[in-house]
Amino acid sequence: MRLLACAALLLSLVGLCVQANADVPPEPEIKPQPAEVKLPWTAEVARKSWGKGVSFLFDVETEGGKGWMRWEAEEITDKGFKSTEIVCEGDAAPKNRKPREQTWEKHVSGLQRELSGAEKSKGEVEVPYGKVECEIYTLKKAEGTQKIALSATVPGMVVLMEMEAKRGEKRDYEKWSLRSIDLPVCQAPWTFDKIAENFKAGTKTVYAGKSHDGDAKVEYVINASDIKGMTSTSTETYGAGEPKKGEPSTVTWDAYLRYFVPARFDTTTSEEKLKTPAGEFECVVFTHTTETDGGKMTHKVWLAKNEPGLLVRFDMQQEIGDKKMFYNMELTEFAKGK
Repeated sequence: MRLLACAALLLSLVGLCVQANADVPPEPEIKPQPAEVKLPWTAEVARKSWGKGVSFLFDVETEGGKGWMRWEAEEITDKGFKSTEIVCEGDAAPKNRKPREQTWEKHVSGLQRELSGAEKSKGEVEVPYGKVECEIYTLKKAEGTQKIALSATVPGMVVLMEMEAKRGEKRDYEKWSLRSIDLPVCQAPWTFDKIAENFKAGTKTVYAGKSHDGDAKVEYVINASDIKGMTSTSTETYGAGEPKKGEPSTVTWDAYLRYFVPARFDTTTSEEKLKTPAGEFECVVFTHTTETDGGKMTHKVWLAKNEPGLLVRFDMQQEIGDKKMFYNMELTEFAKGK
């Protein structure tokens, strides 16, 4: 997936000034530079907005089909950050590209160069993330057009990029639409294809939940699954109440893992053998701790190393002043589909 190289749109206006007096050497050739494009946010605003890390998810559409891309930034400093791209094309498994070190100067000036010469307008852009007020930059050249939308409410990243070009009889088309803004999360011990193989239709997981508000039981049954994700139905029972069955819900594996896998920063990783009512499991354990002026929260998850997709236990404890809250859920039953 490759976007139109808009930097090629830079125009050079050549001026020549020669002194009338032949005894005076001519002034050097002057090439005025295009005016610097003013973005709706600054590098400083983006740095503060991104905090310790940020993950932008885009829906991607091309002539060859649909997919998605996650662009992540972490190790954020006043000077720059480390960026990573996760790309998924069609029904293929996602591919992680090699992390790159990036400076704020390069990040901002690169975008400014790309937008140089664009026609600028304002308007509301609708993407999966929502309706966003944007500054819209339209670049036109002989072989095609590219539109880029930026917003002060989404510092440091585009909201929409759309390119259409024609090379002979061949049409090139590419569109990136912002879907969500998340945190970079820890790497689960399984790939999406392995989860799909393990979580076939008919797979059932049951959890016992306890919290400061009372006890609960949650059951999940998978209706269908493939490399992209799954459709499942949940049944929830609170205390001595009647079970309540929900409607079937479809989720991608990327979103499924983000329900319980914590952010990469402020997280430690370990391994543990955990005994539960559903059996004993070798687990990867993530422990994430967040502290603020008003309190502290600890989030801990156990993932079965040899059962792709299986959450074994989840613990959350939160302290706000003198108030303490907790929630945990533990696997009590696990039955595989066929």
